[in-house]
Amino acid sequence: MEKVVREARGHPDEQVVGILLGGQSGGTIVIEDAATGPAESDTTKATLTGDSIARIADDIVSKRIRGSIVGWYHSHVRGGVFMSETDVETQLKLQQFSPLVTAMVIDAQTGSSAFFRADSKTKEAIPVPSQNIRTEVAPPVSPSYPVERAAYPQAPPAAASAPISTRTIVVVVILITLAVTSGIIALVYYRGPQYGGGTLAITHNPPRAPFTIGNPITFDANVTGSNLQNVTLSYRVIEQAPSRGAGVIIGNLVSVPMLLKAACSNPPCTYSYTLPSSEVSGLNVQYYVSAYDTSSPPTIVRTDTYTLDVGDFNWRDDKTGITAVRQIESSVSLPLEPIHNFNEPVTIKVVTQAPLGVRIAPATAQVRPPNPAILQITSTDRAQTTSKYDVEIDAVYAVRGVQITRSTTLELTLTDIALDVSPTYQKTKRCSTSSRCSATNENALYTVTLTVYDGFTSPSGIELYPSGLPDHTSYELLLVDHKIAADGTETLVYNLRIIADLNAKEDKYLFSMVVKSGTITHSVDNIQLEITD
Repeated sequence: MEKVVREARGHPDEQVVGILLGGQSGGTIVIEDAATGPAESDTTKATLTGDSIARIADDIVSKRIRGSIVGWYHSHVRGGVFMSETDVETQLKLQQFSPLVTAMVIDAQTGSSAFFRADSKTKEAIPVPSQNIRTEVAPPVSPSYPVERAAYPQAPPAAASAPISTRTIVVVVILITLAVTSGIIALVYYRGPQYGGGTLAITHNPPRAPFTIGNPITFDANVTGSNLQNVTLSYRVIEQAPSRGAGVIIGNLVSVPMLLKAACSNPPCTYSYTLPSSEVSGLNVQYYVSAYDTSSPPTIVRTDTYTLDVGDFNWRDDKTGITAVRQIESSVSLPLEPIHNFNEPVTIKVVTQAPLGVRIAPATAQVRPPNPAILQITSTDRAQTTSKYDVEIDAVYAVRGVQITRSTTLELTLTDIALDVSPTYQKTKRCSTSSRCSATNENALYTVTLTVYDGFTSPSGIELYPSGLPDHTSYELLLVDHKIAADGTETLVYNLRIIADLNAKEDKYLFSMVVKSGTITHSVDNIQLEITD
């Protein structure tokens, strides 16, 4: 990146253009170098000459350039970092070779840069998000390809340059076909870069599945060759993002030396490296093995890039809502999803302290995905209603000193119905049933308030009635007010009128007011009624 930016800033009055070199690892491209040559350019366009393209192609085929072509770059003299319509057209044509091909644009004035792809449907540029880009610093293992405009002289003497081979010409004719303004003439995309020669060789069989998070993985490779300098395992771990639905985290590429598994005097010799359990924490492990010797120039060989699927697990949902009624036991099922055939026991833990009067506990301490975690919820009449409680639930897998935790949220709503009667003492006079004691001061009148909290449902309806009234009395229940608050709580106010006929006995009595919905019953007891003459 520094070389490309330096080249762009070194030509503030004309655009520069070139290709990006590297390789592909799964759904990721690794950009390791860049190449360019003489170009026809001004402030609005830059085009590599046919000779530049031919020589770059010849160096790729003959492996004088390390890597494959994975993108292109160009600078803007004015206007900043963006993709013009012509740039987008160029990018769309290049994406026909691979959807991972990327365009790097540099502001020649400031040195700022960005990477882009293009949408084939909308014909618009799509910036690659910063979280999808990682910059790594690694020592070169082969001569770096210089980004210099003088890399290929415009008119080299015949003796100074070897003729372009027939094979190179075929590659140029078949694959290098684009001629566009403000872009390169062509792009060749090679998958799985490999380079090397001589007697140096690697024989490698990937380790055998299955693989599970928290368990080490051992890599072996048989290497043949003289003057061997080292054997290296290069790997990266791809793991789940902490938040479900946020994608994956692509780890840094790590290179570690592989050591002789046993003393060896007659090649091939077996080299080995064990990835520790603490690093096997992802969905995939991508890797390749490389080796180089001390010949001049050094001979380098590497295997294909392999991807190992690592068994993992997660909750199916980030959040699960449940409405529970006070004093009624309920349960909720939280599905667990196995990834890559994971079937190990995980421990279910309720992390957040439950609210006052509520108990949340797993039905079983451990479950094996895809079996769900079952939580039992109980509460008392002291638990606060209408509130939503976010409770963190963890599934924990522990092995070999490594602990992997996946979290989900249980959104608990406590609901109920409640009853209030006011006042709790009233008097009524006996009267003829025919007149119904129409005078309000001659019979008992109570105010009954029924509260239905948000989330409460009553498929069988709600019953409201007095219980335990004395003989020869009757009642009237009349709705006088109905309100719904902002939090969803519903309040219904009734007038309860108690009427005593002439046969009622003068005395003081106690009765209850009852509300019932299915198996839920609440009452206000010890309400006093006095019958007089």
